[in-house]
Amino acid sequence: MTTINPAYIQIGNEINDGFVHPKVDIYNNLSQFLDLMKTGITAERYQDSSAKIIIHYAGIDGLPDFLSKTKSLDCDIISFSYYPILYSTDMSKVASSIQSVSETYSKNIIIAETFYAITLCYIDCITSPKQQKLSCNMLMGIGVGRF
Repeated sequence: MTTINPAYIQIGNEINDGFVHPKVDIYNNLSQFLDLMKTGITAERYQDSSAKIIIHYAGIDGLPDFLSKTKSLDCDIISFSYYPILYSTDMSKVASSIQSVSETYSKNIIIAETFYAITLCYIDCITSPKQQKLSCNMLMGIGVGRF
């Protein structure tokens, strides 16, 4: 049997509200959510202690509240999705959020989902190569990258 040893393991995807709804809803069943997350993290640490554990949130709005509820989780990296059309076109707000989260939780940051400009429309202009470079610069020193 071939063994796979990934460098990163993400437990859940965009888990703002929890998962396995309605049983593991973060607002109504936080303890069950945390128990399930801890079980997944523990299993991964047992299987491969060198893999970095990622927790992935959708967007930046509400991220500090989510992280305060889940601060007991043993993760290495905090990731979030960044779609300007959905969350914020104000890059200074995004940069401020990234910096605050990194400083508060002493974690590296990943922009785990984003999109690339494909037309000359306004919304694509905010994710132009120049804006993409800005997002990379915001992560300098605190980020693992964007995927």
